[in-house]
Amino acid sequence: MERMSRKSFIKKAGFWSLGAMSGSVLLSGCGGSTNNDSGEPTNAEDADRLSPAEESTIENAPNAQAEVDCSEYNQDLTEADINMRQSLEYVPETPNEEQRCSNCRFWQPEKFEGDCGGCQLLAKGAVNPNGWCRSWVTQQT
Repeated sequence: MERMSRKSFIKKAGFWSLGAMSGSVLLSGCGGSTNNDSGEPTNAEDADRLSPAEESTIENAPNAQAEVDCSEYNQDLTEADINMRQSLEYVPETPNEEQRCSNCRFWQPEKFEGDCGGCQLLAKGAVNPNGWCRSWVTQQT
């Protein structure tokens, strides 16, 4: 059996830990069947749909469609931070208007001044409120 250096061990352990934590967070966002207010079961796809009230709130939100530049908060991202964003397929402009960072469960609106916010899954750096990643989950009310 080949010996592993301490540096190599710590590096590999860090990546495995990050992967395990990311996986558990992503799985917690996945849902199966749930019940709506009337007690009728709904599937996971229905759970991600927005109510008319939520859609109206989003459509009327200030700066919902305005261009937002969060790059000033992302100048010191490490390679690991960038890799995490890439693994989640984060993009600053959503491909699906109904799913964006500002209406995601992981959104942290007050993490930065202005329109940029934070994300519970991305420890460092700002995210665009109009952005999206593959871990998007409907906000719980």
